[in-house]
Amino acid sequence: MADMQQSTRRGLRLVSAELVVLVGVVLSAALGLSVLVGPNGLGLVDLDPRWPVVGQSQYVMAVETTFGPDAGIVVRGAPLWTDTPDGTRDAVTGGPPVEVTGPYTGQVGFFGPTLAQRWSWVAWRAAGPLLAAGSLLLVLRVVRSVRTGSPFTDVNAGRLRTLAVLVGVGGTALSVAGEWLRRHLLDTSAAADIVQRDWEITFVPLLAGVVIGVVAEVWRAGVKMAEDLDGVV
Repeated sequence: MADMQQSTRRGLRLVSAELVVLVGVVLSAALGLSVLVGPNGLGLVDLDPRWPVVGQSQYVMAVETTFGPDAGIVVRGAPLWTDTPDGTRDAVTGGPPVEVTGPYTGQVGFFGPTLAQRWSWVAWRAAGPLLAAGSLLLVLRVVRSVRTGSPFTDVNAGRLRTLAVLVGVGGTALSVAGEWLRRHLLDTSAAADIVQRDWEITFVPLLAGVVIGVVAEVWRAGVKMAEDLDGVV
């Protein structure tokens, strides 16, 4: 009886894990597809921008950037200083003075992009969520194999290797391509002289891909070792 209850609880935990990963797959795919079919893409749907899943596809095509000193940004309402017998103090509170300075970060919107620019931006915005959906789908199949049988198979080792490529190569390529596109859009726009010429490329996906690849190889070696032991027995 105790074994049956333990097995039932284990089955429920595995089903719950599957459902969580499945929700991640669906949400990621929906986010990516919303960009493709939204107003900036194919224009097939016109969804409420306040919706968290599909909001980005509704907004004007834009990229985030840090503005340079030539932007002339002034912060309205910034604290003012005043000289007193006790030294320089905050003009309102009388407390120690503070200074609000840059760099300032904001978004640059593009209201008249070329067809190539628009679709490059759409592809970049959609690629991340769709890549996440594909990666989570592989994770879902591995999790499902735990419930339906043994997870230590060559099939799952292959899935982990594919996942390593998707995360490591795909994620890094997406970071590089996205940053190149961001810089191209900014440098060819009217805002080119007031934004900083910075690059923000992350290699975290590459590191994660290497870790997953190592796990995949250990997994494959464990499967082979189990097969060899079965042959000896």
